[in-house]
Amino acid sequence: MHAVMRRLLLTVALGCVISFGAATPALADGSGDGWLGPGGDINAGAGQDGSSSGGGGGGSTTGCTYTPVDQEMSDIADNLASHGWGNPGGEGEGAWYRKICPDGTGTMVWIPAGGIDPAVLAQQAFNRAQIPLPGIHLNPPEGTDQVVNVETWLWVDNFSAVSASASAGSVSVTVTAQPVRVDWSMGNSDTVACPNGGTPYDNGRAPESQQTDCSYTYRRSSASGPDGTFTIRATTRWHVNWVATGVNASGDLGLLGRSSDIVIRVAEIQTVHE
Repeated sequence: MHAVMRRLLLTVALGCVISFGAATPALADGSGDGWLGPGGDINAGAGQDGSSSGGGGGGSTTGCTYTPVDQEMSDIADNLASHGWGNPGGEGEGAWYRKICPDGTGTMVWIPAGGIDPAVLAQQAFNRAQIPLPGIHLNPPEGTDQVVNVETWLWVDNFSAVSASASAGSVSVTVTAQPVRVDWSMGNSDTVACPNGGTPYDNGRAPESQQTDCSYTYRRSSASGPDGTFTIRATTRWHVNWVATGVNASGDLGLLGRSSDIVIRVAEIQTVHE
């Protein structure tokens, strides 16, 4: 009697999980869940601090947890799937997982053994990665005039590695975006390539005690530019690669550029000779 009652309660509980809303299949492009096959569901979460950002599809899927179920629950899921209720089961080797998401949605999903493509997981993680825009800084400070024939220091914020992860079943993929250089467009057709984020200028130190390897010197004013200004653009170049665990795989996603602009005025200081 107790076994029958337990099985009935498990069936009701499983039905409640399924009724929360089955995950909506979507292309594996980072929007919603990326389905790999019949019932094969993947999840991604990202953030510089390991936090997650919102997803698409049938509610937020970012940060969902996948927990393998015991044999009794698996048998019930098989039985329900055979009657067309909930997500379909897969053929061959695989397992049922209980998927619960932060927005309260939940479902049972079947993940086939060996059916997980780490490259798809890498793309999911990449699409979730929060790769920041560069924060532009100058000396003389942005917001004040730059001066002809006076060195302008250049540096950016957010010049540190960013990582994101995605997982399905026993396979997990971590994508890492590593900044490798900053390309500067100075607004007058000149460009500067800096191998790092630059060196912040410290107003509390003597100028002669400081130096930078990322700077530019204007040789003419911005009077000829639009509205008497130049637009500086800083583009941080990120090298993106990924490594999988649970399967021997890795890959290189190449270079990515993220850009920010500021508008400056370059003044020419006139001197008077007697």
